[in-house]
Amino acid sequence: MAFPVNPDEVKNISDLFLLIEEKWPTSGVLIFRGESKKHDHFLCPSIFRDGQPAREFHRYETFYRKYNQGENRDVMFDSLHSEHHALSLPFIALSQHYGVKTRLLDVTLNPLIAFYFAASSNPGEDGYIFFFTESYIDISRSEQSHRLDTLIQSGVIEGFNPKDDTCLFYRPNWPNARIVAQHAAFILTKGFSQKIWSGGGIFKIPSARKQEIMRQLNRFDITEQSLFPQLTPICKRD
Repeated sequence: MAFPVNPDEVKNISDLFLLIEEKWPTSGVLIFRGESKKHDHFLCPSIFRDGQPAREFHRYETFYRKYNQGENRDVMFDSLHSEHHALSLPFIALSQHYGVKTRLLDVTLNPLIAFYFAASSNPGEDGYIFFFTESYIDISRSEQSHRLDTLIQSGVIEGFNPKDDTCLFYRPNWPNARIVAQHAAFILTKGFSQKIWSGGGIFKIPSARKQEIMRQLNRFDITEQSLFPQLTPICKRD
């Protein structure tokens, strides 16, 4: 997928909201993702980028065993999902927040959160904010969305036409502290080469502006401390 050319530049918080209103003056829900530099494979989930996708289910099952044996459990998740499964989307979302590589792509409903992730690291490189508008289907409330293996077997993922850029949007239904803090949701991708960015836009954050942007975000309590509460890794990243 070719990287978009000539994106609009965002140099401060005011620029961000002015450009959003100018280019997408809609009452519909916008989905955002911030990336702190230009990647060879942008908008690519970790399991397809560098996580050995052939071992995907094995990773979920390994985390499932460690979670059930560990002390750092999510009480709210357990109360809402007393009979969860290693391949259920809620559990895969939980595992990603504990460091497991998955096919879920982190997105947020809050543009300031995306701004933070675009500016908070790689100070010598330009950052980017991606916007998703109508190129997704919300499966958050679908009974079919409970298990990843069921989704795959039903063809909801693998059944897409290779040229189809429609992707699946999933928002967890439990108030995990980190998910709440980041206004987090996920794009569920079918594979490494899927085109998932369409019908939206992209903004560039110049590297020279990152430090000032982080100062501005700090005034609104968009900080590492506020966005990453209660995070204790169970599985090492590999």
